[in-house]
Amino acid sequence: YLNALLATPSGSPFPKTKEEVLRSFVMTHEQAAESAEILRRALHGFHRDMLVGLASQANRSANTFIQETTARQVIAAVGKQLLEEGQLTIPLQPTTAIDVLIGSHILVRPASGAGAIMFQHQQFQEWYASYEVERLMVETTSGNAETLKVLREGVLNWPAWEESILFACERLSRQDEAGVAAVAKAIDEALGIDPILAAEMIYRSAHHVWPMVRGRVTALVHRWHVRGKVDRAVRFMIASGRPEFAELVWPLVSSEDDQVHLHALRAAARFHPTVLGDDAAAKLASLTEKTRKHVISEIASNGGYDGMELAANLAKTDP
Repeated sequence: YLNALLATPSGSPFPKTKEEVLRSFVMTHEQAAESAEILRRALHGFHRDMLVGLASQANRSANTFIQETTARQVIAAVGKQLLEEGQLTIPLQPTTAIDVLIGSHILVRPASGAGAIMFQHQQFQEWYASYEVERLMVETTSGNAETLKVLREGVLNWPAWEESILFACERLSRQDEAGVAAVAKAIDEALGIDPILAAEMIYRSAHHVWPMVRGRVTALVHRWHVRGKVDRAVRFMIASGRPEFAELVWPLVSSEDDQVHLHALRAAARFHPTVLGDDAAAKLASLTEKTRKHVISEIASNGGYDGMELAANLAKTDP
């Protein structure tokens, strides 16, 4: 990862999302002269299509291992699709393709062998599978009922696809207006399947998506949440990180009852301080010492990098 970041040209934007970091890593690897030549000569530059197919198959089976017999079938199917599209004139040899992807890319054979292959790290599997999620999201906006069914029942409904969904949201929502619309529609669908996943999708998407889903999301929260209670709606609000929910979340976080504020701060997998609003630092600094001690340390422990940074800045100025 460090080498990939250091290879970024001087003056170019630093990756802002997790998806961009992984993309930077893969692009640096693929553009290395030796790898690029082998991949183009042996796989005609279609290595990404094969890796997307393999990653999607692994996600569907909720596993990180892919049996070689299954891998060969996946690559044969990808090759058939490329032939039908006129991208290839001769079929790919699946065994050769697997050997090349292991020797010159990011597939490996596990130490145990057992006739299986896998990605060097599960994050790469999830990143490649995100391109299948992106394809489904884009096709769904055109009114394709069959694609919508696959997206809803085969992807949004299964935990194994979660990180791939979030990678797709990060990338697609930052591409263009069509991408923003596709992500907004996917969030709308996720609200009826797994609202917490929808909240994470909101948090990981570019800010342009929020205006397109705000109406339904805020209406849902106000119907769902019981004021003063740390319910599942609080988990949703914190996971979304949206400052619009500050008036509902702040009374819980600032409660003098440690059972209330600790429960609220631990309601979601990660506490996103942005849910407290733009004046979060000032509000936290105004809490009583006992409450402030608990709340700031919990934000440092349960937040992401933004939580750690906020906690550190508050600690430096705390008397």
